[in-house]
Amino acid sequence: MASERVGVAAQMRCDSPLAHYFHCAVHALNLATSQLTKVDIIRNALGSLETVVTFLTDGAKREELLRTAQKEALGDGEK
Repeated sequence: MASERVGVAAQMRCDSPLAHYFHCAVHALNLATSQLTKVDIIRNALGSLETVVTFLTDGAKREELLRTAQKEALGDGEK
């Protein structure tokens, strides 16, 4: 769809030669993330982070304990 030769980018270039094509921010983030996961250390770190998040948010009791710990550590937002 975004091919430089036959896609939308090529059609837009014919109609508007000064227009530039950019990936949307989410697509660019997805492309960057897919490249980052090729690095072993980053892939392992992301896997560990996913495990921790799953553990903390898997049960209502653990999630409530996490929220309580956050409030104690960060304060209730009151000044």
